[in-house]
Amino acid sequence: MRNTFCLERYRRFGCLAVLWAFLCMPLYAQVQFKSVSADSFPSVKLVATDRNPVSHNSDFFIVEDGANCTFTFASKPAKPDDQGLSILVVMENHYLPQRAMQREFFKGVLSNAVSGMLGAIDEMAVVTFDWYRNDQLLYPAQPEFTNKPDVVKEKVNAITAPSALANQNQGSEIFLALHEALSYFEKYKTDKKKIILLLSDEYYNIFDTRQTAGSVSDKAVALNIPIYSLRYDIGMKDKYTIKDVVDASFGETMWTDGNNAENVVQQLIKFIKNAPQRLAGSEYTISYTAASSRDGKNHSAVLKTKTGQSILFSYTAPPPTFADRFEENKLLFILLGVAFIGLIFAGFKWNKARVQRIAAEEALRQKNLKSMQEKQRQAEEKIAAQDRHLENIVRQTEEEKRKQQEEERRKHEQEREKQLIHEMRARGSFARIVTAKEFGGVLEINKPEIIIGREAGADIVFAHNTVSRKHAVVTYEGGKYYIRDLNSSNGVKVNGTKISGTHPLNDADHVLLGDVAFTFHL
Repeated sequence: MRNTFCLERYRRFGCLAVLWAFLCMPLYAQVQFKSVSADSFPSVKLVATDRNPVSHNSDFFIVEDGANCTFTFASKPAKPDDQGLSILVVMENHYLPQRAMQREFFKGVLSNAVSGMLGAIDEMAVVTFDWYRNDQLLYPAQPEFTNKPDVVKEKVNAITAPSALANQNQGSEIFLALHEALSYFEKYKTDKKKIILLLSDEYYNIFDTRQTAGSVSDKAVALNIPIYSLRYDIGMKDKYTIKDVVDASFGETMWTDGNNAENVVQQLIKFIKNAPQRLAGSEYTISYTAASSRDGKNHSAVLKTKTGQSILFSYTAPPPTFADRFEENKLLFILLGVAFIGLIFAGFKWNKARVQRIAAEEALRQKNLKSMQEKQRQAEEKIAAQDRHLENIVRQTEEEKRKQQEEERRKHEQEREKQLIHEMRARGSFARIVTAKEFGGVLEINKPEIIIGREAGADIVFAHNTVSRKHAVVTYEGGKYYIRDLNSSNGVKVNGTKISGTHPLNDADHVLLGDVAFTFHL
């Protein structure tokens, strides 16, 4: 289809559809017409583009002569251009020491992703922010765009913590930073498509209302600059409204807790690779039945969107057919005589064939539409299955990593236990406790941790009703022995004094667990 209104083929009886549309909306209106056609009157066909990459028929209304019209809707991705991307990375660089992990995480994933993000004709620049310093928020004030990943990595790796600011314990100036980035892009001259990638915790300063989610969204939509966001989760869930800006500008968003760097790298690359298609938006075809009759006159209608646009268009209805004129002047045609009967019969026959042809064309169009919808449904099911498979792979990988870490921890603990046992035997023999014969007599402390209790699961069992199931634990650490009460019912006494928490054990200390006594010897 052509991008401007056009005159298309003539129809029988001189039915000429004069097609035009005009818009009264701000820069980069979300919906724009490509063509309007009334060739198949009373069916009127509209072809338009939508900034939204995912359009639905429920997003539109057609009003003619004050009434909503029933319509059919078909959508497909619009064709992206090949001008390349200008990517402005806006990275939050908080001065607080506890945010160092966030800064280093952003630097790491951006450095690892930049080679996959930059195409042959793309360019990227990086700025940082937290609060105003000397009337400046974005650093540097004039970012330099480059197509070389190594240059971007060098600039990213050079980012360090800014100087501390007094009385700045609220969230940083995220909306102001986005607004300044949009203002910079507004002045920046390039034929490339522009996008902003925000790296932040999305915890904005709620006490600064100079810019809001609404004002940033309006500016991003007006400039046709989508905002993508990577959120570093710091647990402030009630503050996150950046997603409203992302959704309004038709960007994409994701979050991280700092533990999935590789997944974040791949998602950032996916963001940028999908950006040209998302920037192109959707192209859709709407067909509806006109409210007017065949009168050869110009008629107007309005396409309304849920975003508030009202787009006026007009079409010229074809003039009345022979059958229409016959119905209006039936008596006159009868009086003209039998001579006209044959002509009238031929006209009706032709009109019947035409109606059948239109019905057949409509049936074929409906069949093609259903076939397209079925293919789309199958494609969506295939994508969903692939997504589920990918989720299973990620889940299995995480489980294997967890098991590996658990095994490493267990081996570390075993090695540490062997080392402690070696230290414990350095004196020639293990420490021991001496108790009554009915409780075992002389018992060795042959492990770094010995649990004493009433049940068989304890390392040393004192079968006495004043001893709890797990009464106390004797530990060895740093060359010394300690005893700790395990919240027993009757407590632990050392040399007659009841202890709380961990207490050191010395040679010949007298210990009482409930009514069971023993003496500790090194």
